[in-house]
Amino acid sequence: MRHRKGNKKLGRPTDQRMALLRTQAAQLIRHGRIMTTEAKAKALVAFTEKLVHKAKAGDVHSLRQVRRHIIDRDVIRHLVTELVPLLKDKDGGYITTVKGFRRQGDGASMTLVRMNIQK
Repeated sequence: MRHRKGNKKLGRPTDQRMALLRTQAAQLIRHGRIMTTEAKAKALVAFTEKLVHKAKAGDVHSLRQVRRHIIDRDVIRHLVTELVPLLKDKDGGYITTVKGFRRQGDGASMTLVRMNIQK
């Protein structure tokens, strides 16, 4: 059975949706936080949590799976060398979201997405 296996479509075809999530995940890893709409934030958290969990494994196969989704080598290097050691004791919850304001132009609910890192 495939109950609860769906994902948010975000009003885009699959290739555009994956490009959006890959880009946002790379920016989140690079900068530590980003501001986006609530629907995109929910999809981004699920996508990025899986990537961070795979990166924590540290073996070659897991890193290749991460590389499949994040193209930028500097972002992967930052994830593996700087973020994974800070997250080694956590079993999940690598990312937190904070609901913010409503966007001026269309009233979309904005959300702050940030890495949950304890230094």
